[in-house]
Amino acid sequence: MLIWMFLHQWFPQSIDILLTNVNGKLAQKCALACYDKARGNALESASRLYQREMRLMAKMRGEFQKWGKGGDSQAPSPLYENLMGENIAQRFV
Repeated sequence: MLIWMFLHQWFPQSIDILLTNVNGKLAQKCALACYDKARGNALESASRLYQREMRLMAKMRGEFQKWGKGGDSQAPSPLYENLMGENIAQRFV
């Protein structure tokens, strides 16, 4: 403590500059840490969103294949049937 008082008494500007630099570096490190955390959270969220979209696309692909749109199956699509139960796709064959 005595050394601090001595230095501050004889070199007040140097100590203030030193403290400003130390505080600035700490603030910079804190800002970078916050930025890294936010960027990591954003990347994680984007990754989760991408994975969810890929699962949804795979599910939709499976549904289309069940309907005969994506594979070799010739099963009629429920979208091609009218309210009477008639298969409209058969009219155009």
